[in-house]
Amino acid sequence: MQVTEYLRAYKFKLNVADFVKFIEDEVISTLGIEEKISISCSTAREWLHMLGWEYKDHSKNIYFDGHEREDVVADRHQFLQKWAELRKQMATYEGENLDEVILPVLPHGVSEIIPITHDESIFYVNDDIIKAWGLADKS
Repeated sequence: MQVTEYLRAYKFKLNVADFVKFIEDEVISTLGIEEKISISCSTAREWLHMLGWEYKDHSKNIYFDGHEREDVVADRHQFLQKWAELRKQMATYEGENLDEVILPVLPHGVSEIIPITHDESIFYVNDDIIKAWGLADKS
């Protein structure tokens, strides 16, 4: 469990030297082995392969996050309810070019909310990584 949690936490940021250090410093001591034992990087790579991980190209393909999962749908519903509540504190935009701003009428002391959004398709994580350790494809 300890190794699995570590691998999940460092997915796509995992390097073998850090994995070796984790095994030596964290895992071996929990096995009741008191003497200092080390493993080689090649042994660590073999263990990773046995655990279903591989060193592979990290491509920027379309990512499907399970948007239809029950918990994701519930979170989205909760988000939309909150957004609807806050909507009365936001300006609206009208006109053919949306250049007419209609400011909200707010009680004294209530601030206007200005939403700042982004199109997630223009953002990438780990742009600089070309190869990375990750779970092997099950196809």
